[in-house]
Amino acid sequence: MALKLDPRTKLYMIFVVSAVVMMSATTPFLWAVRITMTMIPILLLIIEKHYAAAFRFLILYAAALMLSFGFLTENSKGFLSAFLVGYCSIIVQFMPAMITAWYVVRTTKIGEFVCAMQKMHIPDGITISLAVKSHKILVRLKDLHDELETVRQQYDELRAERTAYKKEADRLARHIQQKRDSQKTIDRYLQNEQAVKRKKNQLE
Repeated sequence: MALKLDPRTKLYMIFVVSAVVMMSATTPFLWAVRITMTMIPILLLIIEKHYAAAFRFLILYAAALMLSFGFLTENSKGFLSAFLVGYCSIIVQFMPAMITAWYVVRTTKIGEFVCAMQKMHIPDGITISLAVKSHKILVRLKDLHDELETVRQQYDELRAERTAYKKEADRLARHIQQKRDSQKTIDRYLQNEQAVKRKKNQLE
């Protein structure tokens, strides 16, 4: 069952999640608060049946947390450590806000967004600009999704053709090998016949 949230609540949620995950977490309690706030957009995505996005983000976030707590320390040095620190920082501090914003864009209709902005007494110029930008983002996301599906279908078709060609090539190779084996058998038979004739002629 989908959870119907007011667009104003969704916007407020973006600011709250952004503020919480960006604050410095120096104690276990603060880390627990940050992780709890991060789980909110994941649960909302699951409720809205965006399982793939929720699963991907959960895997990325869990990997970043395990690297941060289990492998990276203040004494970590080298290019790999620097790369992992940057990755963990981006995932842990920025991805929760980004995934929350993505959830808001994907689950909010343009009409609902405009009504919410009007109730908040936001100037129409700002409201229309945000609505147009959101619409463009949604259209672009749909286009990218359609292009991805088309490429995936073409890949599946090419893979099926390759499999069919491979089976045909294997069949022809077996057929050619059988002909070669048959020809060798015939050659040996003819050689034996000729040897028998030579021995017969010698005996005569």
